[in-house]
Amino acid sequence: MHKLKKNRVQPVYVTDEAWRRYLQYWESEDFQARSRQATENRNTEVEGPGLDPRSTVVVPCLL
Repeated sequence: MHKLKKNRVQPVYVTDEAWRRYLQYWESEDFQARSRQATENRNTEVEGPGLDPRSTVVVPCLL
């Protein structure tokens, strides 16, 4: 999911409708706020950012 969001290139296995919904969700204020909070949380980890696999942003299934 991270690569899809980062690259913003629709893969062949994602329908047009699902892709529009993903883009819409990634641009939403709710997602942006969650993303900022997750980034802040990772930056405060004792062992360094991103080492705990439980510190991820939850993305709902839009299919």
